[in-house]
Amino acid sequence: MTAELASPVETTATTAALAGQDLTFTLQIESYGIEVLKVREIIRHLAITAVPQMPD
Repeated sequence: MTAELASPVETTATTAALAGQDLTFTLQIESYGIEVLKVREIIRHLAITAVPQMPD
């Protein structure tokens, strides 16, 4: 398996396309936003599993 690296031209084009875009998200009733270029990873919400005999 070989890794493919993006050429400098592709990287610059991608960076330019993302510039000025924001990622927005909500935590409870508060909304937040951050520049897309500062995002490292997105971790999706996972289902929470109930553990027997634990308080709520």
